[in-house]
Amino acid sequence: MRKLIVRVVRMVVLLFAVVVALDKFGFQIAPLVAGIGVAGLGIGFALQGVLGNMVAGLTIIFTKPFRVGEYIEIVGVHGDVAAIELFSTTLVHTDRSRIIVPNRKIVGEILHNFGTCASYIWPWSSPMRPISPAPSRSPARSSRRTAGCSTIRLPSSGSRRSRPRGFASA
Repeated sequence: MRKLIVRVVRMVVLLFAVVVALDKFGFQIAPLVAGIGVAGLGIGFALQGVLGNMVAGLTIIFTKPFRVGEYIEIVGVHGDVAAIELFSTTLVHTDRSRIIVPNRKIVGEILHNFGTCASYIWPWSSPMRPISPAPSRSPARSSRRTAGCSTIRLPSSGSRRSRPRGFASA
C-alpha cells in the first residue's frame, strides 16, 4: 500500500513539474490543465467504489463497532468476524464457509453484534463438549463476553468429516 501511495505522489509531482516546464518554454498550458482536470474527474468516478470501501474500512477500524472473534449479523448475513481489512470484512459462517462483505455495505446499515460466544458444539466434537475460548483475565470481562450467547449446535452431516486444524478432539 505504501509503495502505491509513493508512486502516485511521485507521478503527481512529475506531472506538475512537466506542466511548469512547458509553461517556461512558452507553450500554452491552459488546454493541458483542462485535459488533466477531465482525466482526474474520470479517475475519480472510476475509483468511487474503491475509495468508498477504503473510507468505510477506516471508519470500521477507528470506531470499532465489532472486533475480530465477535458474532455479527449485517445485510442479511451472519457469522464470526475473522478479519477486518481496509476494503472488506471476512465472516466465517457456522458451517465454516467464509463470507467476504465489502465495507461500504456495512457502514450505515443496521448491525446486530452478538458478541463473543463462549461455546460451540461442532458436528465432529463430542455431543456435550464445548470448545471454549482462552480464559479471560477478569470474571467481569468473561461474563460480558458471553452475555446473550448460548450453545450453538451445528447441523450434523451424514458422514463424519475430518476436523479442521486448530480444533480440539473429543
